[in-house]
Amino acid sequence: MTTRIVLRTPSLLLIGLTLGLCLVSIGNAKEEESKNVTVISTTSSADGGTEISRQLLSECIISLPRADALAADIQQKTEYLLNINGEVGKNGHTKVYSATVSVNYLLFQKELLVVGTRSVTSKEPIVKEIEKRLPKKQVFQSEAVDGDIYAGKSLKSYYFTSPESAIADSRRRAAVWIEQQRTLQCTDK
Repeated sequence: MTTRIVLRTPSLLLIGLTLGLCLVSIGNAKEEESKNVTVISTTSSADGGTEISRQLLSECIISLPRADALAADIQQKTEYLLNINGEVGKNGHTKVYSATVSVNYLLFQKELLVVGTRSVTSKEPIVKEIEKRLPKKQVFQSEAVDGDIYAGKSLKSYYFTSPESAIADSRRRAAVWIEQQRTLQCTDK
């Protein structure tokens, strides 16, 4: 005699298995008859697929440039400004500048890579440490709020009128970031 139980959820699977074992043990207590219980589940994760997971173990900066060695890219355009420095009627075309500084650095990462398979037969997962050296880039733009002139009365817009002041602002921002990152530099790489 075969009893067939069809289950739709994993939690019912445990209940079904327990019920099946009870039926078998009750049947064995009354008579010497063995019963087969077949449990059918509609979902299965044993599809033979591969699961890959990564975990970052450590990260540090291998190299940072010196702040005084940074070069800037300068952009220039002409703007028509109204009420220059708050003076009513002082309007005109003015050359305004902005600057960009790029900080290129090298980042070291150590990751733990775990590759496992979803199969009925159990296999040991493959665990491997991976070391990477990644080139990174951080870009710093000059901020016009630190500009040397402004236009408008109540709503002011600031501008740099010399390339030197725009370069100095973007380099200052980059230098601050570089000094903050010095604590994250690798000690043994």
